Parts: sequence; C-alpha cells; structure tokens
Amino acid sequence: IGTSFHHIEPVLGGRNSRIFRLKNCKDSFALKFYRTDAKNIRDRFVAEISALNLFAENGLKCVPKLVAQDKENNCTLMEWINGETVTDFSLKDIDALSDSSTSILPKVI
Repeated sequence: IGTSFHHIEPVLGGRNSRIFRLKNCKDSFALKFYRTDAKNIRDRFVAEISALNLFAENGLKCVPKLVAQDKENNCTLMEWINGETVTDFSLKDIDALSDSSTSILPKVI
C-alpha cells in the first residue's frame, strides 16, 4: 500500500480472528487475520471481503473500507473506524440493522 507503520498493537477480545491496529503518520488501519476451522465450511475471509465489497458498492459508509487483501496469508487490511464495544443492544438496534441490510437486498437479488 506504499506506507510504513510506526505503531502496531493487538486488539484483544476477538474469537474468530486476530486483529491488529496499525498506525502510520496519518491514518490507522485494521490488519485482520482470519481463523480457519476445518469444522466450519464457510470461508470467513471470502465472506467478509464479499460483504465489505457489497456494502461499498451500495454506498454504506458505516463499515470499514477494504484497503488490501492477501488470500495466501488469510488476512485483510481495512481502514480503522473508532468505536465502542457493543455490550448491550435493544430491539430498536436490531431493527435498525435489519433496515440497513434490507435496503441493499433488492440490489443484490
């Protein structure tokens, strides 16, 4: 991507992947390594890239932009989005997520 990073820190708490926050002089990025599981037939790497591309193509701006991908090492580099860990959610939150997903479905089907 044409940059070097001066700070790398692990992001703790994930169960299905390992994530590191990388910083250069200007921006922060998320480097995500996807876990492979012989018991799970779903390819998490492909599923997430497909979803991020779908969201980007449909103008959804509340998800990180995919910067680079490396299938050989099963990892992606995405823009870093500051936020908070979701510990509590309501039916209203679920409805909002459902509405967002439903708005792009007609374009996919």
